[in-house]
Amino acid sequence: LEQARLQRQGRVTDLERRRAALEQRIVEMPPEETILLTAAQQHSEEIGRLLAALQDEIAQIAADQRLTKRLMADIADRTSRFSPIRLLAMGVGAAKSVVSYEITTVDDEPITVGSLVLALALFGISLWASRRGAEAVGRVASNRFNLDAGASQSLQSMSFYLLLVGFMIMALRAVHFPLTAFTVLGGAIAIGIGFGSQNVMNNFISGLILMLERPVRVADVIEVDNNHGIIEKIGARSTQIRSTDGRHIVVPNSFFLESNVVNWTLSDELIRTKVTVGVNYGSPTRLVEKLIRQVVTATEGVLKTPEPIIVFQDFGDSALNFDVHFWVTARSPMQVQTVASEIRFGIDDLFREHEIVIAVPQMDVHLDGPAPFKVKHVNDGPEAELPKPEEPKSDEFGKA
Repeated sequence: LEQARLQRQGRVTDLERRRAALEQRIVEMPPEETILLTAAQQHSEEIGRLLAALQDEIAQIAADQRLTKRLMADIADRTSRFSPIRLLAMGVGAAKSVVSYEITTVDDEPITVGSLVLALALFGISLWASRRGAEAVGRVASNRFNLDAGASQSLQSMSFYLLLVGFMIMALRAVHFPLTAFTVLGGAIAIGIGFGSQNVMNNFISGLILMLERPVRVADVIEVDNNHGIIEKIGARSTQIRSTDGRHIVVPNSFFLESNVVNWTLSDELIRTKVTVGVNYGSPTRLVEKLIRQVVTATEGVLKTPEPIIVFQDFGDSALNFDVHFWVTARSPMQVQTVASEIRFGIDDLFREHEIVIAVPQMDVHLDGPAPFKVKHVNDGPEAELPKPEEPKSDEFGKA
């Protein structure tokens, strides 16, 4: 019925166009052409009668359609409880209507619920594929090109963002999603950046600078606010640091560009440290220097080049102070402290063998008064007895 109605409606449109053209010719026809004028008028009347008949047929078809829809609704109402196929068909029809529901239109391209859902699904697939592709790039950079962990991590992060943008563009083109819609989105993002996302974008751009300039890298040993640790990951917004005591510290990327950060392994893993020791006054200083050098050169972990340097640092209040500066190869403060501890053990043992005393703090106390002080030494042995307190004397009234 719908197809028949559309066919007749098309014929009506065509006849109305032909009748309008014929009426225009009748108006323009000269009066002396009576035969042609009469024929044209008769032809126009015939077209009018045909149009009226077609309109009647269209009205009858519309009435038949209404009757048929009412009949189908009655049949569906009576048989729906017994027809699972009908229920399934109704569900499919409802799903199709929801999927085809038009949300908006951009550049004469409709954005429907189905295209939006498909775009979200493709976004998830793009995210997964980008991560896997970036991991593959990182493995190739590390294994085949022998790049260090920091360079591999930076290359992997940059690859992830590039792959994600590429996959997203292809996915949106596949669903015929108009890319001009992002012009509005870009304006909204720009407004958001200007008003509420300064810190987020600052950290994101700082992360890109860290990946390109690489003042800190993955697996570097750094010191941040008196916390030592190893960089595990440089993300888009923050950097994860594993401290020496096992804690995870999350630091915003902008912190590394705005604050002083000590990178112990930026150029190499060589670290210089020192051990200080003080000996009593009167000790042979040259022998002390010789013994300290003997211990340092024999300690495992101390580098021969550059050579250790022993400095007679100062005449202290209670000791002659010596500093020994030496170089070690280490990736954590604990390794440095372990080598320094071994040197202190060795110095203490060697000084004992040569009867050199490590000084302890001393203090001289001077007591000044108008009269000499009476000092009495009391033996604290087992035979010592404390003096008994004197008996209080009674006055003439018997009061003590």
